[in-house]
Amino acid sequence: MDREARGSTRINTTTMTSQNHSSRHTPRSTLEVSVARVVRRLRVRGAVRVIGCVVGTVSIAVLLDSFFHLPSTARWILLAGITYLALWMVHRLIRDVFNICIRPSDLALNLPDDSSADRFTNHQRSAIAAITDLPDPADDGIQQRLIESIASRSASHLDPSRSRVELRSRSMNEMLAIFAGLSMIGLGVIAQPTLMTIGARRVAMPWTQVQWPKQYGIVLPEIASTHPSDRAFIARATIGPSTDNANARLRWRLIDADRSPIVRWTSLVLNRQQDHTRYEQLIPIHTISAQNIPAGSTLEYRIETKDDRSEVQHLRIVHPPKLQRVEIESTLPEYAKSILADDSESPFLQGMRTLAPSSLSVGPILAGSNLSTTWVFDSNVHAQGTEQDSTNTITRTQRIDESGTLTTVPIDQYGFSPRAAMDVFVRVVPDAPPEAILQTPSTDLAVGQRAVIDLRGFATDDLGLADVSVDAVVQGESAQTNHPLYTAAPDRSRGFSMPVELDLTTLGLKPGSQLELSVHAVDILGQETRSVPRMIRVVEDQEIVERVESQLGSIGEILRRLDGRQRELRDQLNEGSAVSPDDQAALTTQIDARSQATQRLLEMLEQSNIQDPQLTPMLSGIDDILSDAREQSQQATGALQREQDEQASDRMERVRDQLATAIAMLDRGQDTWLARRSIEDLRSKVQELLDETNQLGQQTAGKSIDQLSEDQRSMLQKILDKQKRATQQARDTIDALDKQADALEENNPTGAQGIRDAATQGRNSGVEEQLAQSGDELAENQTSSAAATQQQVLEELDNMIEQIEQAQKNRDSALRRKLASIMESIQGLLEDHDHELGRLDEGLPNLDRPMITIRDNTLAVRDDAAEAFPETQSIAESMTKAADAQNDAITALRAEPQDQVTARQSELSAMVHLQAALEEAQRQDEQAADRQAQQLREELRSKYQDALNQQAQISLETSPLVGQPLNRRQRAAARQLSGREDSLSESLQTMLQETEELSEAPIFSLAHDQLEQLLDSVSSELNEQSVDPMVANDQQGIATILTALIDVLGNQNQPQSDEFEDGQGGDGGGQGGGGQEPVIPPIAQLQLLRTLQQLAATQTRALSEQAAPDQNRVRKNGQMQRELAEKGRRLIEEMNPTRPSDEQPIEDSTEESTEDPTP
Repeated sequence: MDREARGSTRINTTTMTSQNHSSRHTPRSTLEVSVARVVRRLRVRGAVRVIGCVVGTVSIAVLLDSFFHLPSTARWILLAGITYLALWMVHRLIRDVFNICIRPSDLALNLPDDSSADRFTNHQRSAIAAITDLPDPADDGIQQRLIESIASRSASHLDPSRSRVELRSRSMNEMLAIFAGLSMIGLGVIAQPTLMTIGARRVAMPWTQVQWPKQYGIVLPEIASTHPSDRAFIARATIGPSTDNANARLRWRLIDADRSPIVRWTSLVLNRQQDHTRYEQLIPIHTISAQNIPAGSTLEYRIETKDDRSEVQHLRIVHPPKLQRVEIESTLPEYAKSILADDSESPFLQGMRTLAPSSLSVGPILAGSNLSTTWVFDSNVHAQGTEQDSTNTITRTQRIDESGTLTTVPIDQYGFSPRAAMDVFVRVVPDAPPEAILQTPSTDLAVGQRAVIDLRGFATDDLGLADVSVDAVVQGESAQTNHPLYTAAPDRSRGFSMPVELDLTTLGLKPGSQLELSVHAVDILGQETRSVPRMIRVVEDQEIVERVESQLGSIGEILRRLDGRQRELRDQLNEGSAVSPDDQAALTTQIDARSQATQRLLEMLEQSNIQDPQLTPMLSGIDDILSDAREQSQQATGALQREQDEQASDRMERVRDQLATAIAMLDRGQDTWLARRSIEDLRSKVQELLDETNQLGQQTAGKSIDQLSEDQRSMLQKILDKQKRATQQARDTIDALDKQADALEENNPTGAQGIRDAATQGRNSGVEEQLAQSGDELAENQTSSAAATQQQVLEELDNMIEQIEQAQKNRDSALRRKLASIMESIQGLLEDHDHELGRLDEGLPNLDRPMITIRDNTLAVRDDAAEAFPETQSIAESMTKAADAQNDAITALRAEPQDQVTARQSELSAMVHLQAALEEAQRQDEQAADRQAQQLREELRSKYQDALNQQAQISLETSPLVGQPLNRRQRAAARQLSGREDSLSESLQTMLQETEELSEAPIFSLAHDQLEQLLDSVSSELNEQSVDPMVANDQQGIATILTALIDVLGNQNQPQSDEFEDGQGGDGGGQGGGGQEPVIPPIAQLQLLRTLQQLAATQTRALSEQAAPDQNRVRKNGQMQRELAEKGRRLIEEMNPTRPSDEQPIEDSTEESTEDPTP
């Protein structure tokens, strides 16, 4: 036996102690039996090793396949490997075992050497081995006896029946491992026979299609072989039986006919549907331009899960039919062909038109036309629902009577239709009746009985006109008289103009008559139309004059506001601030509007042939002045655009001069505006001097004249020149005040007294002398003293302006009290008249006495109005006319028999004049109220401006203290600033409490609450050891609110483009006014609300940027935002009562609306 066989076994022969055994077996026979047994066992072990290795390898292959689902190729490789391994083991183990040769001596040398009692010594094992190797001793007696002697000595140790061959421990462990492995495989077969069978078949027969059971098996639905390129493809799959998320993925690509990729393999996650087994995903081929998808392109896709993968699916991508054009052919109705067939300017479509796919609309088409519509495509199609042979066109022919959409659904050979709309919108216009309009006059008129009116009528028709006319109908008590003013028969013209000059004297109309003007038109089909009528009311010439004068007051008020606006722009420019040319251009537009309004008033007088010796020349002069002002304003705009500030300022001053001249002409010695304006101009010059003096003082403080540089001396000289001119202007202004007071004495004694008081104030305070003194101080370069003197002059000029304003305020208050009394009396007179008309209709006797009482009361009210104020003179004139009509009624009532018709007409006429007087009183009251409101707004603006200046100074002094620990001196300064903030807060609160108009405006009241909160917060922080950086934000918030208050109040005093109406509407219009404007109008509150919302947003952002924002600030900011939203909503509801209550007034401009801005 070779060394490996000997090394792997050992022989253990159990001694046989039985004497009987010794007698039956020789030593040689015993060893031979043991050798045979060892050989058998070696052969069995070899076979077991081969089987175990093959079965184990197959099991490992099955296990790998179960995990990785190996493809057929891999399984072929595994099968080949297993086969090779089996053959190798058979060759190496089985063959060697069967060819093994073991000698008895090898077995003898492996007798036991353990510690048992029957152990053999090396000498004994060698002796036994020697015996087994000796030849047969039959022929040698000595050898036979020797062998028998040795056998006799060892016979007691040899027992063939008990001898056995035992494997070494390593071989035994190997057998146990193989047995354990086979046992586990057997258990697997018993537990999962199906899976083990599938695995074995997949490994042993890789050519079969046996598959593992799948938890996420993929089942694909049937799909079409083609798909349109303009639609996304929806890949669908059913995955199961597991309902867990399969995490399925879709892989797709797009290739051309040569299999070159258009879109390379792309992976997408499938979306699980609600039933948990269906999965879908869009393949977005529709996003690829059709030009990038050539013919013959193919979409390939497959779906993969954790344990399954589908086969690649193939779809051929085809382009659906594409619309190239639409051809429209329109044929007119028979009746219209003779008129429009050869008309190149026909308003209707006729003949052939080609439409691009991007603009599928056509028209206008005359109703009743025949329309042939052809859709042309790039491939053969047929209309949906038809079985006709496919061509690349679809045609529809029909009569078209109304606008609508023509459509078709083209189907190609694959059953696809384009996604793009095929709808063609056809705009059909019916044969409309003619249109007629009276172009001039454009509104109803009130004119004098000698008026000459230029009329212009115009008629149009889509096919042609047959007859046109301009007609006048006189409205009377019992009958209407028609007066054709113009007639014509146009020869199928589609447009015809009719100019007419109407002289009312030819119609014999009297005041009170009404004339209705209209244009009549008939088309060739007999359809006729009459225009909207214009009413011409004939009135007394005096009423026309009164209307003109009434509207002149509105023009004068607006011109004053324009003058103030121009002054603001000039001062802004002189202070070095930029002025937008657009602002000056807007002023030019306003001046031009006033010029046109003046021209219309002049035309109103000329139209009625009224030559008023005062109004006509005044209106002509004002028109010329405003034209010049407009030109100067345009030049100022041009200078601003060229950045020529000095020239622009000069032109602005000229505009103001022209406006002042126009206002003076309109004033006619009844207003204090010119006096106040002259003082304000002087004040503006002194303020400019003060600013320049302070600027020079910063450069030359502590220097003598000799120490000044050339530039400083030049600057000083310019200031001195301005100072001298201001001194002279002060003298001239104060002297002019006396003259203006004398001019006002008769018409406005209260205003005249206010001007005299202002002149006295100026003289007593020595305005002229102080300005001269300031000039002397400047000549010595004593800029500080000069500035102090100039400041004192400013205060004195403010006092002078206040004297005039107070006089005007007192006058307006007195005027409104008088107007209230007059209006109450007129209301009573109207009620009495209405009562008497009722008695007249009942035919009661003795009606003249109550009418006499009414007349006497009317005359009493007239006298009261005539003696009160110049503004009430027009009221008195209307009352006089009412009294005259009442006298006519009294006469008619006393006649025998009683003339009830005349009495009724006269009483109605008296009521008309009383109503006119009431409306005039209301208009005067509204104007006075507006003046008071404007004056109060200016006072409020001045107070807010003072508060803003104080806050700006406090903020400037606070800035160095923010964000650092304060020393003792700085803490003292901070406490002082805190006190000033408290003082400012108290003054603003007092201002709110004392001004009822502010407290009644909810947004303004809320702004004051916010100011108080911010001022208190700043004051508290300034009393701390260090000043929190949020103080700067709070102070900026205070300045923002004050600036907004100033701006919104200033905006209300600016002229608006719609403040002056033409006054030609209705019955002549011109009553002016649209209701008394409150001091704080809703639009001002809306503007302020927007600013407060923006401030809240800014504060929220500032808090959000802090690492640990103050929660108290956060809470207050949130509360402010809620209050803003609520008050804004209520304000909008008040302005628009019909608006739904749940609609938000203003979109919340705050970017962070939450109360907690902490990141």
